[in-house]
Amino acid sequence: MRALGLLRPRSINALVVFGYAAIMLPLTIALIWALLQLDRFSSRSESLIVDGIEATQNSRLLQERLRIMERLARQYQVSEEQSCSAFCVLTPRPSQR
Repeated sequence: MRALGLLRPRSINALVVFGYAAIMLPLTIALIWALLQLDRFSSRSESLIVDGIEATQNSRLLQERLRIMERLARQYQVSEEQSCSAFCVLTPRPSQR
């Protein structure tokens, strides 16, 4: 019975303070938890944005290199056709002998 007497407030003001404290403690814990989660989410968001920027830059670089490779392949194809036609003109065909 003596332990119950320690928890029981002696005045209405103490009861009000105890009630506010009982309500504010879980709210404070929830607020701190929400701030920590917000910080974690902002860190994740920042890393996602950086990854997106890198992916965009890599995509542009890949497109540029692909255009260069296609141009070189076309140049090689044209030069091969020209050298082949020059070679074919210089060498007689078996049917022309």
